[in-house]
Amino acid sequence: MNRILSLEKEHIIERAHLYTMQTDEKGDCYLRDAKGKDLVPDPTDPSNPDEKLIMKDYAILMKLPNILAPERIDTKNTILLFAGCKVAGQVGLTQWIGDPVNLANLTREYSSRFFQVILEIQYRFAPRGIPGILKTDILAIEQIEVKST
Repeated sequence: MNRILSLEKEHIIERAHLYTMQTDEKGDCYLRDAKGKDLVPDPTDPSNPDEKLIMKDYAILMKLPNILAPERIDTKNTILLFAGCKVAGQVGLTQWIGDPVNLANLTREYSSRFFQVILEIQYRFAPRGIPGILKTDILAIEQIEVKST
């Protein structure tokens, strides 16, 4: 994530929704927006869960050039960043990308381009199991512009 921020400051990567995955001082994950509107998942209490409560988590999917290449950004090879803040975000993102309609839409729109998808996942907490995903909303989906280096 720090490399993405660095490349944005150098104006090599440009995107409208400037979210990066971060952790706070307690180690809790959230999506940081450079414009000041962070997306923070609902806190969970595994010792006293309310299994009827509808909660929110967030996920990010990015197709990027190989930003970890040693000398220059490698635009011929790609990195797929696939992450959820909590288990519900990871499960929701996995279900979303596994949906043939979503996968076909991504392929049609962005097959040869870099992109990002920001998702909000509504779910019910499961203390010893897979969270019950209720709804997955796209908060942002856009092309990532990469300038030559």
